[in-house]
Amino acid sequence: MADKEAGSVQIRSATLRDINDIAAIEREVMAPVIYPAFFFRQALSIFGDGFLVAMREGLPCGYLLVGKHKEDRAAAEIYSVAVAHKARGYGIGKSLIDAALDWAKSNSVNTLSLTVSPENLVALSLYRAKGFRDVEQIEDYYAPGEARLVLRAEI
Repeated sequence: MADKEAGSVQIRSATLRDINDIAAIEREVMAPVIYPAFFFRQALSIFGDGFLVAMREGLPCGYLLVGKHKEDRAAAEIYSVAVAHKARGYGIGKSLIDAALDWAKSNSVNTLSLTVSPENLVALSLYRAKGFRDVEQIEDYYAPGEARLVLRAEI
């Protein structure tokens, strides 16, 4: 599907004033397994410039959390990425992944990993198009019957 034409998307570091909107996106997109609102407040300190928000028409419409691994500082992971349903089709997910890849390059990261539901074909297509390759599938990742694919990109 081609990106819709309507307004530009800006990716920037999240701020305190974005938290309620980001938490609402999380509830809409990630239910039933969601981060609680207070987590995003803490994430401002934990992830720093790796807590990205997508803005469209002046409103937060998606977010991404990326950070270095504690054990291997040349490796990082995208811990979460979400785009509000009404904002899909505008290239926001692609813009967030591009920003995460740029973040990885500027932070001396050699490999960037993420997990995704094997049923999320739209996300899988995007990640693979951006250079992520399947590493493994982990069964019962969040709960019984909830498998996740691990994907990795070499930077």
